[in-house]
Amino acid sequence: MPHSLGDEWFQNLFEYSPIPIEIYDGLGKLQTVNTACLELFGVKTIEEIKGFNLFKDPNLPKGTKSKLIRGKTVKYTSTFDFELVKKQNLYNTIKSGIIYVEVLIKPLFFSKDKLTPSNYAVYVQNITNRRLGELEKSDFLERLQERVEEKDLLMKEIHHRVKNNLQVISSLIILQNHSIKDAILREKFKDLLNRIKSISLNHDYLFSSEHLGKIDFKKYTNKLCENILKTYEHQYNGVQIRIDAVELFLNVKEAQVYGMILNELITNALKHAFPDKQGNITISFFQEENNSRILLVKDDGIGLPDQSNSNSTESLGLPLVKNLVRQINGKLEIINNKGTEIRISTTDL
Repeated sequence: MPHSLGDEWFQNLFEYSPIPIEIYDGLGKLQTVNTACLELFGVKTIEEIKGFNLFKDPNLPKGTKSKLIRGKTVKYTSTFDFELVKKQNLYNTIKSGIIYVEVLIKPLFFSKDKLTPSNYAVYVQNITNRRLGELEKSDFLERLQERVEEKDLLMKEIHHRVKNNLQVISSLIILQNHSIKDAILREKFKDLLNRIKSISLNHDYLFSSEHLGKIDFKKYTNKLCENILKTYEHQYNGVQIRIDAVELFLNVKEAQVYGMILNELITNALKHAFPDKQGNITISFFQEENNSRILLVKDDGIGLPDQSNSNSTESLGLPLVKNLVRQINGKLEIINNKGTEIRISTTDL
């Protein structure tokens, strides 16, 4: 098979290659180029660029010359500035502006001396379209990230304002409650205050969370229970709440609904399950293998009247819980066995 530069086979392969190819001598002087290279340089004949020297190329990365002289193959990505070529009078070109190129320079050893390159073959690929696409993508992603950060800041500000407004409402309810003499009405105001606090707690967590839009429900449940017990600390300080929950992150809607359900069930248990103000409430929250979530609220109180053991929420006087469970496509079960157990399962969140 022919393999010298003068062979017709190699000459045709060189000349008609779609990849721009330049051949330099050992001193870096340009010897020949193919048609694709002429087109890339923006000239018609090799005579127009005959004086071009590889080692004087202003686009050559620093340190490349020494590597080539030592016989090392070099590959790099660079810009090719036609305006700089014109300014330095390297050659006349009809091209203007800057292109992005990927360059491979391979030393050739045609002489018996295999230590010093006798020629250099330079393969140039114009990657301007690809590079511009990458820059556009990078710019798009940067702008998208800025939009996301702006949205996050806006959402945090919204949650902060909602939380503050709910705190104002809570303060007004507390002030009003101090002026109410009717004990039953005072209890209803206290229940209303706890419902508002359970909602406010959502926004408090969302404002401070690293994962905007997601709430660690285990931490949320702990704080919710602390708030409820604090509200009724003088009435039910003999009741203990134990939480057995895995770490699950819920979105805003899920956390808010579950929080309100827990608030109702815990408050209901405190008021009706322990006539002697002593007892235990256990809260379990976990996810099964089929991805359904289970919320259990169990107390060891006096249980329900016999006629109430019918899986009916109305028998507990908790229509709000029933409506909330419906919002998360859940199923509500009430079990009366050595206390009361409420089981809420969801399969389509």
